[in-house]
Amino acid sequence: MAGKKSETGNASVNNLVDLLLGRKGEKDNKEAFDICKKSAELGDYGSMGRLGRMYRDGIGTEANLDLAIEYMGKAFGRGIKWADKEYIDLLLLRNTEKDNKEAFEKLVHRALMGDISSLESIGRMYREGTFITQDERSATDVMMLAYRNGSKSVRMNLVDMIYSNEYRDYYLQAFEICGELAEENNAGGYGRLARMYRDGIGTEVDLNMAADWMEKALKNNIGWAKLELTDILIARSNESDKKRAFELCSELTEENNAGGYGRLARMYRDGWGVNADSNKAKSMMKKAADMGVKWAQDEYAKMF
Repeated sequence: MAGKKSETGNASVNNLVDLLLGRKGEKDNKEAFDICKKSAELGDYGSMGRLGRMYRDGIGTEANLDLAIEYMGKAFGRGIKWADKEYIDLLLLRNTEKDNKEAFEKLVHRALMGDISSLESIGRMYREGTFITQDERSATDVMMLAYRNGSKSVRMNLVDMIYSNEYRDYYLQAFEICGELAEENNAGGYGRLARMYRDGIGTEVDLNMAADWMEKALKNNIGWAKLELTDILIARSNESDKKRAFELCSELTEENNAGGYGRLARMYRDGWGVNADSNKAKSMMKKAADMGVKWAQDEYAKMF
């Protein structure tokens, strides 16, 4: 008696295949492959998609990307919903010019139909220059559209692109996103919100808020926060800031951080937060200069 037909094909056959694959045994995998192949040859669309997965992953058979694409494409073409994204991923994996063009067109179609994951994928492709010409402005526009449609995974990359490229028309949104991330106790969000307050991006400059948020980022193990907190403290320049900045720079030099050497050299040179010591200043500045810090090279030359 034929199994009951469903949206994904012959439910009885496909449930059996899924059960066998769930056991993860070599014999079970081979049996699942044989059943699935026969069912696919008889025209079952769900079996076609499962067969595509088996050829993709080398389950019950040798891996074969071309056959994986062939069968997944058939499942996709017959309306198997989950085969849609998997077919696109397979095309991108094979990575021919024709495949990449087809994959991009299908992603655009899915995006126009409101699929957020496709918007995310297109944004990444533009940002990384993967399969299409790199274009950070287009990447930012697409990721912003994904964010406005509910995507959370794009937020950090989106903020970074807005910040590094100075896309001023998105500054307010960048500040709002950083606020969301900080409210979710996201350590990277703490540091990025600190940058917003430090640089006046989407808000007024507020070094007190910048210092507070960057301190939180540092306490949550954001590595780059230590140097950036030092700069905020130097800019604010309270007496307590001088002591904290000196401590941070000392830690940075212990970590062999070039920027830490240069900043500590300035402190010794200018007597900022520590007694002036020209010998230590020269020694520290030379280390920074030798490690390729351009401003340290210029300042070291002026010490003689």
